[in-house]
Amino acid sequence: MYQITRLVEPSKLRLIWQSANGPDRTKYVVAELVRAGTGVALYYNYNSSDFAKAMAAGFKGHPAFDFRTAVHHDNVLPIFMKRVPPRSRSDFRQFLFKHGLSSFPGASDFALLGYSGARLPGDGFSLEIDFLLEAPPFQYFFEISGFRYYQGMHVQMNDLIGQQVFLLPEPANPYDPNAIQLTVSNLLLGYVPRTQAAEFKTWLNYASVGAWIDRIEGTPLRPQVSVFTMIGPPSSPPLALS
Repeated sequence: MYQITRLVEPSKLRLIWQSANGPDRTKYVVAELVRAGTGVALYYNYNSSDFAKAMAAGFKGHPAFDFRTAVHHDNVLPIFMKRVPPRSRSDFRQFLFKHGLSSFPGASDFALLGYSGARLPGDGFSLEIDFLLEAPPFQYFFEISGFRYYQGMHVQMNDLIGQQVFLLPEPANPYDPNAIQLTVSNLLLGYVPRTQAAEFKTWLNYASVGAWIDRIEGTPLRPQVSVFTMIGPPSSPPLALS
């Protein structure tokens, strides 16, 4: 498994929501978590198309933060930190290793949420760092979108681990002009997550972008394929740790 060697203390996190049961399984950015003094504030994205589409798909706000109030300041960070293991738990170092953070046991709570995604089974919420606000170089992990619909399902999946992934913009994509294909040995594996596609499109125009398959989890019918990516100056491929 790859490990992060340069940690960014993020300025902002995106709150992602995906319907757990409805036919629309798109991941929508519904809110932002922003550092506010010594605390964190949650802002619902009322004026975004993602928020409107999420509402149409059944989004009713985060259970702890009434969506009828645009901005929340109270207990935002403590509530979201319930989604990750406490530092005192015996498996906390395993949690750090899984998310590539072995070298950063002292990372802030805000960074832990962003780098780990803070997912829980069943509620459809996750977090991601808004790296457009940060200056490269940096490294992080993302999950391939749509993997089970493409050619990677028809190869020996363990052979994919450690393989370099190539990113190919697909401006003629009828669903998203920012879409970016992910391929290994000319096999289409899926796409960059739509919530991150625009920033990858920007980076491909001015920065070096490297990506490698890190791990495959989930089930045989619904694999979850994690990609380690490096944005910044050209460098040698990273070393994966078993």
